[in-house]
Amino acid sequence: MRISWNYRYFVDFNFGYNGSENFAKGHRFGFFPAYSLAWNIAEESFIKKNWKWMGMFKVRFSYGKVGNDKIRHNNADVRFPYLYAIGEGNSYDWANYGSSYGFTGLTYTELASDQVSWEVATKKDLGVDLALFDDKFKLTVDYFDESRSGIFMQRRFAWHDWPARKESFCKCR
Repeated sequence: MRISWNYRYFVDFNFGYNGSENFAKGHRFGFFPAYSLAWNIAEESFIKKNWKWMGMFKVRFSYGKVGNDKIRHNNADVRFPYLYAIGEGNSYDWANYGSSYGFTGLTYTELASDQVSWEVATKKDLGVDLALFDDKFKLTVDYFDESRSGIFMQRRFAWHDWPARKESFCKCR
């Protein structure tokens, strides 16, 4: 939804509520709000009256969250990380008394994690737009900040050759 008044004040907001089958029950849905505010100071009467050479002087701020449900491992999409996967495993030698008996068995190829949830990027922007001297001089300056939480990672168990377990627990800035 966008609201503006006399090209002076601006408010814009939206809300996303997304679902993904990639996550276990209780973690499937995420709420991702965003909004922005702006004030075009050049439209104020005291500026228009005294500084006619200023066409625009807008100060902006925006904040938003974006969700990511894509998990990749070895250049492939990973689906349903909350379910264990079982497949053919290594060969095991049993009772090697002069002759070798190798058997292939089943093993976990993917460990499950019911705690995997949305990777969330939080984005903030503070900006200024200037237009001076009948738009002969224009300037836009922005300061942008992004941080992420719930980054998908895979960990191997050091004590055994277990497959990697997917988790979303990291943060970065």
